[in-house]
Amino acid sequence: MSSATSADQAMPSVGFTRLKSNLYSANSTAGRLLKTTTVYEASPQVCGCKPHAEGGTSCASNCSNRDGHIECHQVFCICGKACQNQRIRQGQHAKTLVFDAGNKGQGLKAAEDITPGSLVVEYIGELISPDKAEERCGRYEEQGIKHLYFLQTRCGALIDATMKGNEARFINHSCEPNCQAEYWTVEGRERVGIFAINLICEGQEITYDYHAVSADEPVIR
Repeated sequence: MSSATSADQAMPSVGFTRLKSNLYSANSTAGRLLKTTTVYEASPQVCGCKPHAEGGTSCASNCSNRDGHIECHQVFCICGKACQNQRIRQGQHAKTLVFDAGNKGQGLKAAEDITPGSLVVEYIGELISPDKAEERCGRYEEQGIKHLYFLQTRCGALIDATMKGNEARFINHSCEPNCQAEYWTVEGRERVGIFAINLICEGQEITYDYHAVSADEPVIR
C-alpha cells in the first residue's frame, strides 16, 4: 500500500522553500520578460459576459476570455463575484496528496473527485532566464541533485521548482495523462495551470505528458 502525506509534509526539508505564488525578480531578465502588468491594466481584456439575472455564476464555458486562456480581471470584470474565470488568481486548486509512487519516487494523487476542465494546481516556482537555468543546471549537478523541475514559458523565461515551488513538482509523466499543462494570462502575467482533461477519481494519480508541445502547452524539461 502506498503512503500519502500532505503537500507541506512531503516537501523536501533541506534547503527547500514552499511557495504559494511564483517568485519574480524585478531586476532579472525573467522578471522583465513577464512583467507586463502595467500594460495589461491600462487596456485589460474584458469579456462580453453579463451578470446572471438571478444571482447565479457568470464567465463559465462561454466566456471569450476563458476561450483565449485569459483570466478575467478582478476589478474590470462586470460580473464581479459571480465571475468563474479567476481560478488561478484565486488559488482554486483541487484537493491533492503527495504519495510514495514506488519506482517513480513521489507522486501526486487526487484527494477528491476532479471533473474535466478543473484546475488541479498551478505550477509554481522561481521565474528565471534561460542563462540562469543553464547556470543552475551545472550547480545542481555539482550538488548531486539529479531531478530538476524546469518548465518553460512562451516568453522564454523558465519556472524552476527544484528548490522553491509547490506540490505541482511531484506530478509524474505519463504518455496517457489525465491532465495537461496550459499557459494562462492572469492580470498581465503568464502563469501555468495543470488542468484535468478527464474525470480523475479520488485516489487516482495525477499525471501529464512532459513532452507534449503545442501552442497552448508548456515545454517541460
